[in-house]
Amino acid sequence: MNSTLTLLRYAGFAYQDGLGTQQNRIEAAKWFRKAAVQGVVQAQYELGNMLTYGDGIEQNESEAVYWYEMAANKGYVDAQIYLAAAYADGIGIEIDLVKSAYWLRCAAEQGSITGQICLAEALIQGKGVLHNLTEAFTWYKKAAEQGDASAQNSVGEAYYYGNGVQKDYALARFWYTKAAEQEYGMAQASLGWIYFHGRGVVQDEDQAFFWFSKAAAQDLGDAQEALGFAFSRGIGVPQDYTQAAYWYGKAAEQGRPQAQNELGNLLSTGNGVPRDEVKAKEWWRKAASQGNVNARLNLRFNP
Repeated sequence: MNSTLTLLRYAGFAYQDGLGTQQNRIEAAKWFRKAAVQGVVQAQYELGNMLTYGDGIEQNESEAVYWYEMAANKGYVDAQIYLAAAYADGIGIEIDLVKSAYWLRCAAEQGSITGQICLAEALIQGKGVLHNLTEAFTWYKKAAEQGDASAQNSVGEAYYYGNGVQKDYALARFWYTKAAEQEYGMAQASLGWIYFHGRGVVQDEDQAFFWFSKAAAQDLGDAQEALGFAFSRGIGVPQDYTQAAYWYGKAAEQGRPQAQNELGNLLSTGNGVPRDEVKAKEWWRKAASQGNVNARLNLRFNP
C-alpha cells in the first residue's frame, strides 16, 4: 500500500476513534470512503460498517453489502462473515443460502472460528449446502483446536452421540472437559452425566455432583434438575430433601417437566418443603401438559 492510501486509511481511523484529533464520525466516513474507492480493503470494510449502522453517514444496507463484498473478494475475513449473515438474513440483499454458505467457507478456510462454527451448523442443517455431519464435525474440530469452548462442546457431543464420527465416550469426555474448564455450562452438565453413568470413565458420583453444581450455578435447567435428583437420592452428597426441593424448583421454573413432577412429589409428601397438595397438583399439571407420564399418573391417583 502506497503512502497516500495509508494516510487516507489512517485519517478515517483518526476521526473515528479521536486519535490526535477530535472524534468526528462524519469525517471518518468521508475519509474511509476516499480510501475505499482507492481499493483499501480495511477502509472498504469500515465503510460497510458505518453504512450498516448509519454511523456518521446515512444508513444504506445495500451499499454496505457492496463494500463488504469488495473487501470479502480480497480475502478480508470479517467482511466474509458479514456477507454470509447478510445473504442468510436478507440484510441489504436478497436471501441466498448458497452464497451465505460460500462466504462462510471462505472465512472458515482462512481459520476464522466464527466461519468454521457457522459452516458446521449450515452443514448440519443443510442450509445452502448438502447435509453432511462428517464435514460438520471436521469444522467443529478445527474451531475446537483453536480453543473455542462452544466448538469443543460440539465436538464432545459428536463423539458422545456418534454424529459424523464414530461414537467414543472417552473422547467425548476429553472435549467436554476442555469446554467445561472454560466454564461452558452445557459441557459441564454433559460431563456430569458422563461421570454419573460411567461412560468413557470410571463412574464417579462425586465428580458428577461437582460438574452438575458448576452448570447449575449458570442457571442451566438440566443441571439444576440433576442436582435435585442427586440431593433427593444422596448421590455424591448426603441426602437432603430441602436442597432437592430447591433445585427441582429452579429447574421446574424453567419448564423442565421431570423437575416439575418431582417438585410436585415433594410438595405432596412434605419432604423438604411444607406439605401442599394444591401446589403439588399445580406442578403435576404443568408436567403432564408437557407429556410427563408420571405426572399424569399422579393426577389420576390424586384427584
